[in-house]
Amino acid sequence: GVAKGSVRLASRQVDKFRVKGTTVVVAEYNPLNKGPLIEQIAGTFRSSSYKENITTMPTTLYRVYGGTSGKLGAYWTRVKPTGPIQSAIDSALDPKWGNTATKIVEIKIPAGVKFYEGTAAQQSGLVGGGNQIYIPTKVDSSWIVK
Repeated sequence: GVAKGSVRLASRQVDKFRVKGTTVVVAEYNPLNKGPLIEQIAGTFRSSSYKENITTMPTTLYRVYGGTSGKLGAYWTRVKPTGPIQSAIDSALDPKWGNTATKIVEIKIPAGVKFYEGTAAQQSGLVGGGNQIYIPTKVDSSWIVK
């Protein structure tokens, strides 16, 4: 039915960004199969659809920050940022949140870390559509590569 089609679509969108072999998908969530994330966070994923993953080997992630946004927040991406404007569009970074996206940090998370992954939702007129990862635990500063 409709629900299965929605899940497959979300899965295809996420899969095109996944680096093969670095994570295992534990579960998939959507509006009909609500996951563990509160709605405020689930809503940052397109159609509130996301996957729960656990890393099976070290995995490289990126984050843009600057302004009032911190270096080690909860939101990341597998896709290396190409510039502040593209990052703001892909991640739907509302300027009122204070993230100028002028700096990039790269981390390598170790095996065994749980995170949630999907497509960034549209917010405040920004289209989103980029790969988005939410890490529910504190990101360890020892994971910083550069």
